[in-house]
Amino acid sequence: MADYKGQSNRYATALTKHYVLFADSGVLHLLSNKEAEERYLLNSAIDNLSLKDIKDDYQLFAGNGNATHPYKTHNRQVKICKILHLDLFHYDCGQETTDAVSFKGEKYFVDLFNQYQKEIIPDVNRLLKKFNVSYILIEETVIPNIDMTKFSNINIVYQDRGFVIYKISMKDIN
Repeated sequence: MADYKGQSNRYATALTKHYVLFADSGVLHLLSNKEAEERYLLNSAIDNLSLKDIKDDYQLFAGNGNATHPYKTHNRQVKICKILHLDLFHYDCGQETTDAVSFKGEKYFVDLFNQYQKEIIPDVNRLLKKFNVSYILIEETVIPNIDMTKFSNINIVYQDRGFVIYKISMKDIN
């Protein structure tokens, strides 16, 4: 698990037996969009995530392909439709969108925010176990006042020059 916006993930070695829950540094992964979203939301459990944060971070969890190509493809289709004057044949060319967030739609982000508040935060410890999270690495200079009380069975195992590593004991979590 990483700290705010995944900054500490960049310090974790990629090829270790301790896998990273979520990495925002351009890592390719083989998992479903739904799982990437869930991992992003769980990774953000140490922070008080807002709807705006989820929108701002869309490219982090959706990936460049999902966050860029669909809306640009849509915009090209609208432009071509208008150039060919297909609207004269009663074809709705649609409207161009300004970015990936507006193309994806408000409902998508509201649903993710609701999932974060209603499913992730109340069940954070079980989800940590689901994804086999053993450690949480925090860079305190990025987020200085973290409330770790929402995590059960957690102990500091290392602390030095702004970094704190917490060990999570999963034996008592259902």
